[in-house]
Amino acid sequence: MKQPTTPARLTLDHVLFGALLVLVAWLPLPWGSNRFGAQAALGVVAGILCVIYLGNQIFKTDKDAFLPKRYFWPLLLWALWLAWIFFQTIPLSPDWLARLAPSAAQYYASVFPDLAVQSEWPISLLPERTHQKVMLSLGYFSLYVLVIGLARDRGRLKMLGQVIVFSALAQAVYGGIMTLSGLEYGFFEKKTAYLGFATGTFVNRNHLAGYLELGAAMAIGLILADLKVADLSTWKKRLVALLDFLFSTRLRVRVFLAIIVVGLVLTRSRGGNLAFFSALIALGPIYLFYKERQLFVKSAVLFLSLVVVDVWIVSNWYGLEKLTTRLEQTNTETEARTFAFKAYPGLIEQYSPSGSGMGTFAAVFGKGQPDDSYGYYDHAHNDYAQFLIEAGIPGTSILLILAALSCLHAVLVIRKRNDRVRVGICFAFLMASTELAIHSVTDFNLQIPANAATYVIMMAMAGACSQDRPRRPRIGEKVSGKNEALTA
Repeated sequence: MKQPTTPARLTLDHVLFGALLVLVAWLPLPWGSNRFGAQAALGVVAGILCVIYLGNQIFKTDKDAFLPKRYFWPLLLWALWLAWIFFQTIPLSPDWLARLAPSAAQYYASVFPDLAVQSEWPISLLPERTHQKVMLSLGYFSLYVLVIGLARDRGRLKMLGQVIVFSALAQAVYGGIMTLSGLEYGFFEKKTAYLGFATGTFVNRNHLAGYLELGAAMAIGLILADLKVADLSTWKKRLVALLDFLFSTRLRVRVFLAIIVVGLVLTRSRGGNLAFFSALIALGPIYLFYKERQLFVKSAVLFLSLVVVDVWIVSNWYGLEKLTTRLEQTNTETEARTFAFKAYPGLIEQYSPSGSGMGTFAAVFGKGQPDDSYGYYDHAHNDYAQFLIEAGIPGTSILLILAALSCLHAVLVIRKRNDRVRVGICFAFLMASTELAIHSVTDFNLQIPANAATYVIMMAMAGACSQDRPRRPRIGEKVSGKNEALTA
């Protein structure tokens, strides 16, 4: 006898996932969330959603409940990172401070000679700024927990990836319109810098480029996820395959990807464009020969078109030659940021044992800024140097291990799983990691909350790809007893 069916109702789980999607789309809008108010909003909203989600899990008894033990190592690394940067703000006795952070001890002794011997001081030279970074990191951690908890099935992984792609598409379109029309507005304000370059709602064109790199990587992952084996033995089947392609998700996303690449070129960011095409050229063939067998031809055409067609489009209509000219005219001996690079080895040697405190780079660099390095540097134009200076070797090591562990996990998913959605998501994360690893040599995308948070979200998506979880019924979908347990 057929069991009665009941429609799936809107649950707290659905509401939380919808709020997560809205937050992901909001991240780049208020100047890349690189303002104190926007950072505070990110931390508060993500934190509240995370607390509600975890509280809801306490009262669940079904196997869908979030089990932290499945993510023991990444969660442990997150805990160590949060504990370390918080530890930087805790006042220490003069003896312990001299052992752990001799540079900080010398600084306090020089500035407060009468108090340094008998007072307790933190490792961070600006503890209030480091406290802000602790709250921001808690926001990133909350996003990580929300994604691995709420987006572990194929449908939600794909939906979350689409939101990232749509957000990057919107940034590319908006930045292109502002640049080509001459209006030059950012986030409800007229731009005062980087006129003539696409910046979207970011302050810096290089950071828009970093965000578009992430969106482009996710777009490629979604295209790979939608590739299918087609029977082309008869003309009818070939016609059906053609119609299927014309109305497929991969064609739409492929068009979106072309627009995102146009926006990336319009930023004229040398590091951003070099990172994107280098990651594509390096990882594309490896994935193609290592993973694809049944869809080798389709995948080969995809990666070839990404390089050839996109370059042809942007070179003929959107000024690739201007970007090429910028690359050719680059001179490291006259590049402004390279003058600042001269100070980094000394600062790293001085502060790397324990760091100067997250958020303190501007103060540390300003004390010993080279004479030929003019201007104010709130960040190092090198993420590696900034993390070593601010977080020290302990904090930087934790982050590198977390990223490496996540990349290894993504490689294992690609190797062992045949689910195209999960494999595509993991390829997107590997490509995003490669792009940021290259771009971080000359810029500071990981200091921009929108870009750092989006990378954390993609990291969590890759981490969620190994989980076999029952498919969630859609709102309004009729389900019955046995069908509820079918996996996607």
